[in-house]
Amino acid sequence: MSRYDSWSVSTRIVVVMWVAAFLLVVIGGCFRANRLPKPFQAAAQMQIEDALAPSVRQHRAVAATVRDDLPWLEIPAGPGPGGVTTGHVRELYGRTVCRSSIPLPCIVTQGSPPVVGFDWVCTFATSSCPPYPDWDCWILLSHQPLENGPIDFTPYGMPGCWLHVSLDQMVPVPVGAAPTGTLTRQGGQITMHYTPPPIMAGRMFWMQLLVRGETGFVSSSAIEILVGY
Repeated sequence: MSRYDSWSVSTRIVVVMWVAAFLLVVIGGCFRANRLPKPFQAAAQMQIEDALAPSVRQHRAVAATVRDDLPWLEIPAGPGPGGVTTGHVRELYGRTVCRSSIPLPCIVTQGSPPVVGFDWVCTFATSSCPPYPDWDCWILLSHQPLENGPIDFTPYGMPGCWLHVSLDQMVPVPVGAAPTGTLTRQGGQITMHYTPPPIMAGRMFWMQLLVRGETGFVSSSAIEILVGY
């Protein structure tokens, strides 16, 4: 008679329960590791072209004021007679830096701020240092300011990371994503081409990069964009 045959029914039940519990922990851990932190799950995932083309209703919600170095600065809803607005791109930081063993993701803008009717190029990178890891990432993009922000994301498994962008829409850019007319990806670098339409004259939007690295999720600082005309 084998040792297994000599086990009592209760012993077998205990062993089976321990094995099942172990498998649940392993599978659950893998599942959690592949899921977005809970607050991000509520954001609408969409293509970049849709994220850059908000509805007129959204525009009306943010048309009255924009954030600048000065207190809230009134701007026209669009080009007026002889009116000109100079765009800007400003980086937004949290009070601490994401605590990670990897160089953090970053947003690198190229050239002057965006202007209606002209191509504007923005480059995102999954790491601030080359070589750029080939990791899944998401572009957080919103046309409304984050209320009561920035938000410390330490409680959501991202110690030291801060959210600067309202979580209304996210653009997934997974490894191997096919290029579009707006986004291209080579390794861990993502390049965005954006030609602001007239409706974006004098409007603002915000972007931040979320990356799933080898040790969990990390984020870049954010940029605030005012479209000039």
